[in-house]
Amino acid sequence: MSANAITAYEAGASGEGVSIAVIDTGINPSLPAFAGRVSAASADAAGNRGVSDDDGHGTAVSSVAAGARDGSNTMGVAYEATIISYRADDPGSCATSDGCALFDDDIADGVDAAVAAGATVINLSLGGGDPSRRLQNSINAAAAAGVVIVIAAGNDGRGANGDNPDTFASIPAFDNPGMVIIAGALGDSTPFGVDDDRIAEFSNRAGTAGEYYLAALGADIQAPDHTGTQFLWSGTSFSAPVISGAVALLADAFPNLTGAEIVEILFTSADDLGDPGTDAIYGRGRLNLDSAFQPIGATSLAGTDESISLSFNGALPMAAGDAGASAGQTTLVTDRYDRAYNLEVGKTLSGAQDARPLGRALAGQTRSGGVAMPGLNLALTVAPRFGMDAASPNVDVALLGLDEDGRADARLLAGRIIAAVDDKTAVALGFSEGASAMQRQLARHDSARFFAARTTDLGFDGASDGALAVRRDLGFAGLTLAADTGDVATPLSAFDERSATYRRFLVALDRDLGSFGRASLSFTRLDESETLLGGRIDPVLGGGGGALTHFIDAEWRRDLGAGVDLGLTGRLGSTDFAAGNLVTSAFAIDLGRRHNLAFGDRLGFRVAQPLRVEAGGIDLYGAVAWDYATESATFGWQRFSLSPSGREMVGEASYSSPLGRGRVGANIFYRHQPGHIATAPADIGGAVSYSIGL
Repeated sequence: MSANAITAYEAGASGEGVSIAVIDTGINPSLPAFAGRVSAASADAAGNRGVSDDDGHGTAVSSVAAGARDGSNTMGVAYEATIISYRADDPGSCATSDGCALFDDDIADGVDAAVAAGATVINLSLGGGDPSRRLQNSINAAAAAGVVIVIAAGNDGRGANGDNPDTFASIPAFDNPGMVIIAGALGDSTPFGVDDDRIAEFSNRAGTAGEYYLAALGADIQAPDHTGTQFLWSGTSFSAPVISGAVALLADAFPNLTGAEIVEILFTSADDLGDPGTDAIYGRGRLNLDSAFQPIGATSLAGTDESISLSFNGALPMAAGDAGASAGQTTLVTDRYDRAYNLEVGKTLSGAQDARPLGRALAGQTRSGGVAMPGLNLALTVAPRFGMDAASPNVDVALLGLDEDGRADARLLAGRIIAAVDDKTAVALGFSEGASAMQRQLARHDSARFFAARTTDLGFDGASDGALAVRRDLGFAGLTLAADTGDVATPLSAFDERSATYRRFLVALDRDLGSFGRASLSFTRLDESETLLGGRIDPVLGGGGGALTHFIDAEWRRDLGAGVDLGLTGRLGSTDFAAGNLVTSAFAIDLGRRHNLAFGDRLGFRVAQPLRVEAGGIDLYGAVAWDYATESATFGWQRFSLSPSGREMVGEASYSSPLGRGRVGANIFYRHQPGHIATAPADIGGAVSYSIGL
């Protein structure tokens, strides 16, 4: 059947345990398609003949609704549902030239019996004029009992009465809104086959009963007659059992649903055909079980009032890469109908944007300059204003070599002042330079310039507002205290008005080891107000309250002689946030040489791993099971790992040399598994730059 039922079957729905009552010409219960699934409650509502079908119509309708999934011929929509067959054709009428006659009193008896037998849905693939008062009362009673009634719209589409459903269907629908579905047929014949996007020519239209009208395929449907012979059947008699089968699938998959909720779901999830909204041709639209099985309305963590998105719950930090993208870790969520679904949490967290280090390193037109004198060092970096507002800092310093026009157009990017208080104490002030950079300046750490394989700092993109650092020579070692504050640049900054800031405090010891080189050990406390290592996760998953990170960094450098130096750096981090803890790491290995081709030039090589989550994740106390009988959850702890699938490794070579008034540089790098994504293609790049010393 063209009902998009694959999603329902993949969810395990088959109609098992659900009863479909078919009031028609009976059924051939001996056919393999119905083996073991014809209810003992089945009966002859018009006599005492049993349920055997003399016409074939009832057998075919039953097959469309619930024929077995046996790999041959027709598979019914609800292929494991129980069929309660009520034969209602008047004895002997099917053998006449006028065909089978079914009278309202017999149909009413069948409806009453179906309710008593516990049917979930009653299928009436019948037509005609106004139902009798007795039949109306029976249908009303069935609807009041929560039983869904599906009635064929009629096959007068070519005639004068085809603009509206048969009154046999519309009157019960008007009397029982939300419990009766009028079944229209799709399947317009074309030279290329049946077009199930268009109403069948024979089908009655929705007309004035559009609110209760649902269309399904009803043309050229293969099904057996009472002898087991396969035929192609057409009519709203055969779109009706498609819809009845859909009702059974929903009742099987979601046993908490009431009949009214099932009808509402089918109407709400229908494909809109024809004019937008409910129209006079297609009514509510085309049956779509795929949509009907998707969550509808607001979703929340099962058993709670905590709303959660099915598509986006935040952005991961760069250190987490693609964590959770393919882990298959799920938690239970419920929709407005308290239907439970497995949500793969990782897939709702967008991966961090790749750093693209080359573009970031070369972006912008900057000029740098500085002055040095005994006990004082001043350095500034500026860029063109390019529409900066009046509040942006102007630079008006002759030391940068800017003329009057240049000074008026400049904006300050970064600056630092390093001053010696005495022969053992130095103070550094930084604007848009972080605490780590200040500490390295005071400790006189030096290395080649790398674009991609940069040493550890925050571990994410951030802009320092200002930094202060103080270093004291203790004799056996140097002690540095540094602090800075700044803003976190998150992927959501443009869409979230909440300020994302950080504060950092650093304590470092550095020591000259003589011929063994120079070493430093630092301890950093990083406090983020809203973010998690630069990522932003929805509060429902434990984000939004910020994070507290502690880093331990170690660095060792040694002059190997002949201008060659070796450097090792490493970082371990521990991050605590509302929903868990993360363990992170980063490292780099440097090898450099000075005075290679010219005095003052520098050649450097580096292999580095950017900050990466090694362990930990989101610990969520969420639903692990859902009881449809009580609509309640069983809770337990679940961990959603934030370790990425890959490990980014960067190799980079750097060369720079004095040239004229400036310095020329060349870099080439190779990034393996960039962004810590195992399947990401390698990132290869290079650049040549020239900077003018001012």
